[in-house]
Amino acid sequence: MKDRTTAELEAEVQRLQERVEHLSAVIQRLAVCKQADERYPYWNWLVERNVNEQQRVQLEHVLGILDYRRAKEPVPAAFRKEIAGLDSEQLYRNEPPSYREAAEYLRVVMGTKQGGFVPSLLQALLGQQKMQSLCLALLAEFQTE
Repeated sequence: MKDRTTAELEAEVQRLQERVEHLSAVIQRLAVCKQADERYPYWNWLVERNVNEQQRVQLEHVLGILDYRRAKEPVPAAFRKEIAGLDSEQLYRNEPPSYREAAEYLRVVMGTKQGGFVPSLLQALLGQQKMQSLCLALLAEFQTE
């Protein structure tokens, strides 16, 4: 294997970063111009809002916790973990979540100051038949606020 200088390696890293940026831009353009598949409204919601993989995993984890709570089931120990920006004691308490509480957790996970996305997220999850009981309960409470 031939030795590469630091400058050559830095140039290669720069080319790779530019390539990743280009591919990301292409994917974003494809996401904008594609026709949504009605069978997958949640996946479409994620793409339209440019949700990264870490956000998606945390979003689904928090929703899973809220779903356990809504069903009045204890959150399994293996499922419990610290989530940055969220009070674990409040997150894991044994009572059904309110819409406002859920919206606040989801807002923090998504890294935004506004929670206006929550109804569309719940509708998308419902449309893809994910966490239906949770989504129905939270949407019903949202509509009465």
